[in-house]
Amino acid sequence: MTITVSGSMKHATKMEALKVKLEALGHLVHLPEMSEAGLKGEKLRARKPMLIQDHTEKIKKSDALLVANYPKNDIDGYIGGNTFLEMGMAYMVGKPIYLISPIPELAYTDEIYGLEPIILYGKLDGIRRT
Repeated sequence: MTITVSGSMKHATKMEALKVKLEALGHLVHLPEMSEAGLKGEKLRARKPMLIQDHTEKIKKSDALLVANYPKNDIDGYIGGNTFLEMGMAYMVGKPIYLISPIPELAYTDEIYGLEPIILYGKLDGIRRT
């Protein structure tokens, strides 16, 4: 199964560790462009359209999206704007969406529920082959 991972670039190291674990389970894994982790301000804004397009293509070619929603900004299960956008893209092209952690309380929590994600509670074996 091919899985694209999304999440905050603050957790780039954790996403790389997820890739190793998923590959050990026999999956092919796509990660976000890790060079984004060091970009800020105008440099990030200038590259953002290309980064969004690149990750969208990965989602389209995958069987599922795995959201690495680890704690951030004192919010358990944090899902930021870009990750929420990627979840919407996956939903629109009919890909199952998996969350590592439960859905957080955010301004758009109801919308996250509307995307019908499958919560793994940290257990990758909950990912079902499509």
